[in-house]
Amino acid sequence: MGARRRDSEVGSYSAGRRSLSPVDRATVCRLRLEDGQRLLEIGCGNGIVAAHLLETVSKGSCCPQLFLTDRSFRFLPLARQSLLAAAGSLRNGSGAPRCHLCATSAQELPFRRGSFHSVLAMAVLHHLDGEELEMALASIAEACRPGGQLLLVEDWAFVKADAFESIARRYRFGPAGHSDEYHRSSEEWTRLCEEAGFQLGWGGWMSRPFDPSQKSRSRGPEREALVREMERFPEEERAVRMWIGDFELMGVGD
Repeated sequence: MGARRRDSEVGSYSAGRRSLSPVDRATVCRLRLEDGQRLLEIGCGNGIVAAHLLETVSKGSCCPQLFLTDRSFRFLPLARQSLLAAAGSLRNGSGAPRCHLCATSAQELPFRRGSFHSVLAMAVLHHLDGEELEMALASIAEACRPGGQLLLVEDWAFVKADAFESIARRYRFGPAGHSDEYHRSSEEWTRLCEEAGFQLGWGGWMSRPFDPSQKSRSRGPEREALVREMERFPEEERAVRMWIGDFELMGVGD
């Protein structure tokens, strides 16, 4: 699948997000950042996660530097708007930049070795195939300093789906389960990150409401039948689990 097509399909979701989900908020709460430290976000989309973080830290004494990347040029102006709406300025009290936006892929991060204390990748790395993901994790590990944090969030990372998830998966990916995305189990994500030099400190699951308005490979009567099946579930059960992995980059000799 070409990068332009993938960017277009990801864009319909990322550009439309206007508020943080409970999963987003729980993930941001796990960030370990102190004043002046650097956070890198991979695939920032419209920037609402960083905007929330910027708005939160602006009210306190902690003022980390935020670096937002996305391989799609169309997202960076949206991210800038979100950041400005949240904080009013992309500079700190002394006039130095506290937010930086960069159009780049995760495989080719243009930063010096050990530049970041924390790296955030929220439901974005599943858009990379095996070779691309290997390159991206190596690039992230190089940009992260030893002892630094990688927070990874991924959906469809479970091996066994519950009743609603089975229907939602058929709706999302069609009866044959075809997908232009590369979803992996939580165990596989852990293995791949560990091969890149990270160690899992904590992993956990949270549910997010499933939105039937997102793209679907099901069509016509089949799609309508799946929607009716999902509507039979109580509203609180119409959710899909997401996996959060909190990793630490191991230093030489660890």
